Order: sequence, then structure tokens, then C-alpha cells
Amino acid sequence: MGYQTVKKVPTFRDYETAHRWWGNTKPIRGRSVDLRPLAERRYADCYSIRKDSQTDAIECVLYRTPVVTFMPDGEIHIRNGGYATASTHMFIQEVLGSGVHVNGQRGKTIVRFSGHALALCNNEMLRLRKDENGRLQPLTTQTHYAYRINRKGANIVRARFKDFYDYFKGFIKLRAQDAQGQYYGPMRSMINCTFTELADSLGSKEYWDKDYLTVNVDDWRGLTMKPGTYTGWHKINEDEYKSTTQKFLDLIKSDQPEESKHTNFHKAALVVLSYKHTNITEKRGDVGARSVWLDVAPAKATLDTALFKWFAPEVLERYEVPKGKLPETKYNSWMEGEK
Repeated sequence: MGYQTVKKVPTFRDYETAHRWWGNTKPIRGRSVDLRPLAERRYADCYSIRKDSQTDAIECVLYRTPVVTFMPDGEIHIRNGGYATASTHMFIQEVLGSGVHVNGQRGKTIVRFSGHALALCNNEMLRLRKDENGRLQPLTTQTHYAYRINRKGANIVRARFKDFYDYFKGFIKLRAQDAQGQYYGPMRSMINCTFTELADSLGSKEYWDKDYLTVNVDDWRGLTMKPGTYTGWHKINEDEYKSTTQKFLDLIKSDQPEESKHTNFHKAALVVLSYKHTNITEKRGDVGARSVWLDVAPAKATLDTALFKWFAPEVLERYEVPKGKLPETKYNSWMEGEK
């Protein structure tokens, strides 16, 4: 089953057209059940149409799941049967026709129509009905909540690490310059660091080509990435995220001995500047010759994200999303237990 086959599924305006299709379609011979194809007969096991003997509802079936059901009273019911897949979403769109857009989002089925957006979870059902103008309207009401950054809370968290923020601000002011880096593109604020500076602070290790060394940025790869996220072939776990973040917070805390403070702040600045950079390499025979351009803007975002995610209960505020709108789920994973 694929895109071309599901495109052959007919569109039904209402119960009457669906019932007419069912009545005009001959069952597949030799089957123990009344199996009527919804598209080409050879795809009957993928797409079929059936009538509920008790309710007279006409069910448009994907495999064994009645995904779209037309009720005699005019209601239209949508389910995903626990499969929020591309095939399920394309099937719903084809049956309901133009004006309905369906896609997946974080394991849910999102149905958009007539300016509305509804989220369909596993084992749930959406109820719709057409109004006097033939436009679909929701009968299912949903209240969504989302999180957003609370400016006051964010400033409180930043204030705890004011010494480092001040240091990093001065670090950027002193060393940043407008440049294109190693690649063509628009001019942007960047800092040029030598391989030696990065390696001395963050450490180095053998590159896959043993003629080269690479800066060891792997120790910090879990700093802003939620557990379960892949970075390359590596999957970040909960312990790695917590240990990495705690190690970073120890570098930037204000209450630390003055004799080590500058060194730790310098290391933390290089951590956020080099974050997610890969292949910072230098040939062994050219030690100290290479320099690397690092973007300032992503570094600032990395610093805020690391802190805001760790102190999420203080930084985030929960709010009710306007009716008909879907929640932004960007910050859900920052709150423990949120999905």
C-alpha cells in the first residue's frame, strides 16, 4: 500500500453518498465476511467499506480499523485506531476530500478543517458535522494547554549566574567580529578560536583518521538535548543529560574560588561556542596552525536553553491555547512527566 493506491479511495460528501457506494459495491466472492472494496478490488484487504448492522453507520475501513464513519444522523466520526501513520492520515484526507488536511505530530493525528485544528490520540474519536453551508464543524470540543517562557522567571534564573553572563558578554565584546567563517554566506558575529585554545580547555582525542586530532566536544553533547534524542549514532539518556548539565552549572556558578573562576568561565564560554560543532580537527604535524570560526548567536541560545530547561518549573508558565488552535509542544519535554 502506498501513496498511489490510497489516492484511488473515493471521497464522500455525506452519509447518503457513502451509503450509495456501499450499496452499489459487490462483495468479494469467497469471503466469510461481507468484504466490499473501497478502491480497486485487488486492494480490498487494505481499503474496504462496510455497514454496521445495528446502527446502519457506513464505515470506511483501513485494514481492520473503521477510520472514517458516516452516521445516519449526519455525524462523521474519525479514529486512527492507534496508528497515527502517514497512511492513516492520507486515508482520512481522501475520504473527506478537499478542505481537510491531516498530518502527524508527536504521535498524534492532527485534523485541520474550516479554521479548526483538532488533535486525535490513540483510542479517541473526533465527531464532526457539516453545517448548512456544507462546511465541516467540530462537535468534539478540546481544551489544549501549552508552556511558554515567563520573562520574570527567566531573569531570576539568569541572575543566579550573573557573574558568568557578565563574563560571557565581555568575552563576546572583546573577541567577536563580523565574518563569514569558513563558508560563504551573510556576515555574522563570530569568534575566531585556535585549535590549541579549544583543545587545551576542552581536551582532544584521536580523529578517525589518526593523522588528525579532534577537539573533544562529545562530553557536552547532552547539554540541551532531551533524553532519547540521537546525536549522530549516540542516544542521549537521562543520566547523561543530568550529569552533563550539572557539570556545566559547576563551571558557571558564581560562588566558586576566584583562583579557578576565570578558567572555568573561559571553558564554559568555549563549551557553548563549540556546542554541536563537529570535526574541529587539526593535522598532528600542524599543531597550533588551524583556527575555527564559531557563531555567537547560537552560543547565546545554547546558554539560555541549558539553564531554562534545567530550571523549567521556574521558567515556564502554563497557559490555555485559544480554541481551534494547536498547542506548541516545544517545551513539554522540559517539564518532567509531560508528553
